[in-house]
Amino acid sequence: MPSFFSNKKLIILLTSLIILIALISYSLKQGTRANWAEQFVQDVVGGFQYVINVPARYAAGFFQNVNAIENAYKRK
Repeated sequence: MPSFFSNKKLIILLTSLIILIALISYSLKQGTRANWAEQFVQDVVGGFQYVINVPARYAAGFFQNVNAIENAYKRK
């Protein structure tokens, strides 16, 4: 059985994860406004989130209404 630290892919993954967490914590401490590239990415991702979120909310509301009607019917 190979040793835990002999697996190079695992070491690279763990190192990358630690670096990612460090970068996230550093960016949260900054508290400054986003630069133009970050703002562009946020705007693009926000648009996609809106396009996905609106139909998902309507579908969730529909199924909640169906569930409420079914519960009301069972109570009678």
